[in-house]
Amino acid sequence: MKKVLLFAIFALSIGAIAQNKRPNIQTPPPSRHSLHDVQGIQEDDGLKKTGVYSEMNSTHFTDNQMLNHRELMQIWDSIFSFQWDTLTDGWQLGYKYIDMVYNAKHYLTNYLWQAWNGTAWENSVKVTYTYNAYNLQTSFLGQRWDAAAWVNASQYLYTYDASNNMTSRLYQLWTSGAWANVNQYIYTYDADNNLTSQMRQTWSSGAWVNNYQTIFTYDAANNQTNSLNQNWINDAWVSVYQTIHTYNANNYKTNSLSQTWNGVAWVDSFSGVYTYDVNNNQTNYDEQRWNGNTWENNYQYSCTYDANNNRTKETEQYWIGNTWVNSSQFNYAYDVNNFMISDAYRYWNDAGNLTYGDSTYYFSHAVMGTDDLPAQEGSISVYPNPSQGKFTINCSKTISSIEIFNTLGEQVCNDQKFHLPTSKEIDLSGCDKGIYLVKILIGETRYNKKIVIR
Repeated sequence: MKKVLLFAIFALSIGAIAQNKRPNIQTPPPSRHSLHDVQGIQEDDGLKKTGVYSEMNSTHFTDNQMLNHRELMQIWDSIFSFQWDTLTDGWQLGYKYIDMVYNAKHYLTNYLWQAWNGTAWENSVKVTYTYNAYNLQTSFLGQRWDAAAWVNASQYLYTYDASNNMTSRLYQLWTSGAWANVNQYIYTYDADNNLTSQMRQTWSSGAWVNNYQTIFTYDAANNQTNSLNQNWINDAWVSVYQTIHTYNANNYKTNSLSQTWNGVAWVDSFSGVYTYDVNNNQTNYDEQRWNGNTWENNYQYSCTYDANNNRTKETEQYWIGNTWVNSSQFNYAYDVNNFMISDAYRYWNDAGNLTYGDSTYYFSHAVMGTDDLPAQEGSISVYPNPSQGKFTINCSKTISSIEIFNTLGEQVCNDQKFHLPTSKEIDLSGCDKGIYLVKILIGETRYNKKIVIR
């Protein structure tokens, strides 16, 4: 049976791993189009720095704002990007992604990145992804074009536990004909598959050396309430800063407070407030900075949506002097299937002058969603289906959350306290007849079930 599959094909970031089910705005997005970092190709570059990746994992958005739920999936054939030329005040060719290859489950396995040199396209980067039987990414390989051939540059390797939670991410560079360790992240989880810690280590003199770590705590609803950041100093963990989060009755994040450790006590640093529209789409994040005596404006982010809850604009501003000054703006356009077909963004300096821009166009086709993930049918069952509105969900593992959407993408059920020993009955008898998508989160793996109410 065909299922809807969210097209999260790109490399996982720490923010994505953290499993925050609520809004998480902490820093502005990085510069999107730097493909090279020091010696190697960073996984954080390439497609991840384009709107393709931001559509999946922007730090400005929350998992409760779902991507479009549809039978059709968008498969990118090629992506062309234009960069803003401040001398001509116009768009100029920048780079493109081509030769995009997918596996039988429609997960991206290869793509080629080429740059425009002013007269012709030149090879730059080639990327290869691999996945395990559960469609979890197991490796990322970046290669550079060396005049006449592709040569290894960098790779990431991933491991997972029995609940499909990522437990490690290893980064290596190709050096003197062999892979050399650079750094790794180690992740731990609680019984509810919430991320409890992430630790970064660097490879030095043949051994792993601690760098820093973040410790996460949660409330009874599995909302992340605190993130504590520590550095490894003189063979001990030393606290640096922490962020405290609060939520409303619907488990949406409303406030965050960041504090720094001065060696004796926690001192306020930044405070943020989150707001939402009637569809629970996050519309604003307003941040203030503690100057030692009072709170003053620092940063704000705003977002708009179309009638289908697609993000259409993101704007970032900083408080400079006594006024808000634009920092960046992103605009998105969609087709009739709610597939993103283009995005454009611009950056301004502190003086309010436009300094850089980029416009990207996505060429794609639509396919039907893939079959269920391998473990899904054996571990999760929904019955009766069709039903009159009441049905039962059975699962052999602990479920983190269940969300149910109608064909318009509207959420009709959101259960974040779903810790199922054997089964649970869901009652949608008050909903209209039709087809609904049941979105089930187990650890970091999402499963989809389609139900019919008669």
